[in-house]
Amino acid sequence: MKQTDWLAIYAAVLSTIVFVWNVLRSRPRLKVVMVTGDEELVFGAYIAVQNRSSHVVHLANISLMYRDHHPTLGEWLQHAWQFKHIPHHLGWVYSSLSNYQLSGGCPLALAAYDSHHVFVPDHVVRAIISKAGSRELMAVAQDKIWKNSYSNAFTYPQLQAGP
Repeated sequence: MKQTDWLAIYAAVLSTIVFVWNVLRSRPRLKVVMVTGDEELVFGAYIAVQNRSSHVVHLANISLMYRDHHPTLGEWLQHAWQFKHIPHHLGWVYSSLSNYQLSGGCPLALAAYDSHHVFVPDHVVRAIISKAGSRELMAVAQDKIWKNSYSNAFTYPQLQAGP
């Protein structure tokens, strides 16, 4: 091969890498995290929605999810066959924060590399857990074009009674 052939290969590889880099950077990326914490001496859970992209993301809604049941293999396969996609959140129930008189602060324009926090008090979390029968929770943030971003499953800690 000639030197010009190597130069053409280098240019093609470099331009492909730059193209992929620009496509990945142009997509909005949200990360949703749930952690325990307190606010004004009230224990509870925080939902943090982080915008990890260089563009503004318009949030439409923030919701909680609780596990209703663990799906069986038959339920999972039936859902996959019926809806033609792999079910990631089968057995989880969506519950709006407004059901518990909480405001998620939405609609909201979340600036680039910024985050938004919502505090869910302990009594609300306990009400959800008692209804669900499981201590597992998830948070979901939905943007204006209905794209959902989910947190990892979060197990709310069992609190000990005070002295």
